[in-house]
Amino acid sequence: MAVSENNQSESRPAASPVYISYAIFLFCAALSFVAIGPIRSVLSLHALGSGPSPYFIAERALALNLFVPLSTVAISIFFLSPGLLIAGVFDTRRDGVRWLLKGFSISLGLITLTTILVQGLFGTVIQGGSFYLIVLALMLTSLGFSAFRLSNGRHGDLNFGAQRVDFVFAAVTGFLVLALMSAKFYWENFSPDGGGVMYFSRLFINTSWPFWPADAGTIQKAPGLTSVLFVLPSSWFVRLIGETEFAVRAPHILYIGLLYVVLLGLIRTGREARIAIGDHFLIIAALLIYTLSVIYSGGYNPYFGDSPMPGARETMVVALFLSFVYFFVTRQNAMMFLTGILGYLSLPTGGLWLLLWFMAVVAIWRPVPKNRLLLTFGLMAICALGGMFLPY
Repeated sequence: MAVSENNQSESRPAASPVYISYAIFLFCAALSFVAIGPIRSVLSLHALGSGPSPYFIAERALALNLFVPLSTVAISIFFLSPGLLIAGVFDTRRDGVRWLLKGFSISLGLITLTTILVQGLFGTVIQGGSFYLIVLALMLTSLGFSAFRLSNGRHGDLNFGAQRVDFVFAAVTGFLVLALMSAKFYWENFSPDGGGVMYFSRLFINTSWPFWPADAGTIQKAPGLTSVLFVLPSSWFVRLIGETEFAVRAPHILYIGLLYVVLLGLIRTGREARIAIGDHFLIIAALLIYTLSVIYSGGYNPYFGDSPMPGARETMVVALFLSFVYFFVTRQNAMMFLTGILGYLSLPTGGLWLLLWFMAVVAIWRPVPKNRLLLTFGLMAICALGGMFLPY
């Protein structure tokens, strides 16, 4: 009996974070469903965007500056949940960055491929409630599998220690971005780049293929192999929310959360110092400034840009590249390779980023990490060959 009690007491710390994750994912799933209608109603109020103070309208602040930002964060977590649940089952490393990026990668493939399969099976475009049900079914299936493994004592450990606070502040960052920049996301007309993202998402949603046919004209040049990845999460939001400007801007909230956790992972690496609450708020402030700059001056016009592209896309690319750096530094070769490939598929200059990191390590890192450099060189070679011989 004493042995049994000891075993039970040892299992509780590992199981408790898993149960908390179940509750969070179920809450986000419920809020995502409830929020679809109210979000669409808010997005229809275009006239508010030309008012004297579009960023804060007192009589509508509850919806514009609280409910929609909170719901968008919940939708982002909802989309990540199938992958996070599966990643949590098998991973025992207690690394929050690894869990998050692995979960993002699994959800990227799982949601996209399942939607394509269902759409092909039924011969109809999957949008709105039907898409919500697909993601919900994937989440509940993943949750059931996770619970089964947990009941058999074969579940990964999600006790990430201080990194749990990083997840909270990542969500706070996404919330604040949208709460403070509401009108810019909700109602502003597209820039040419922003409109392009909507066209790319429509193409993928309607054809289940992200590349234009050869006779499409000038637009056929994009997206290509090295810029296609961001179209996939954008299509999730468009399917769920509808074909609005906000739907292709909302992925920025997902990516800024990824970026926050990755940044904190890099900051914590090799340091024993505690990161205070004030430090978290300083990092949030830096990312708010980053968001402001990448939206307003990241495109062709120095005073006007759009958050789908370059804002959202570049934020995803930065998160993936810094993840590559994090996994390189922490000697996680498989995840380093995965995030390197994903980064290459996100931006035409992704291969150059890998080359610059390779050169920096050769010049500065001592002793030279030969095995990881060899893997990075192999990754660059694969990317170069893909760019040369693949048709897109």
